[in-house]
Amino acid sequence: MKCTNCGGIMAKHLSSHKYIESGLKNIILANIPVYRCSSCSEEEFEIPCTEELHLLIAFILILKPFGLSGDEARYLRKHMGYTAEDLAEKIGVTRVTVARWESGKGVVKLDHDKQL
Repeated sequence: MKCTNCGGIMAKHLSSHKYIESGLKNIILANIPVYRCSSCSEEEFEIPCTEELHLLIAFILILKPFGLSGDEARYLRKHMGYTAEDLAEKIGVTRVTVARWESGKGVVKLDHDKQL
């Protein structure tokens, strides 16, 4: 594989990656393929089975024994393909309430957490 940065050769190894691209700060992927350029040290991560991974993250969030954080509520909303307005309408709150949850300025109440 060639480096997109400098054209050098990239070597593959397995490593961990903090998956902040998911929108969640606490997801760490272990033993995923990482390609590192021998010339410029550029790294590229390969995340296999992305759709299945996102579904698994959603199930883990749904099954957790305590309330959702704003980031987790946003992840589930986006995973379901809803806008903030869609979600607000479905669970009986305002779009502003959803925005407050997702920004961390409001707390997701237990009954709304369960609906989500």
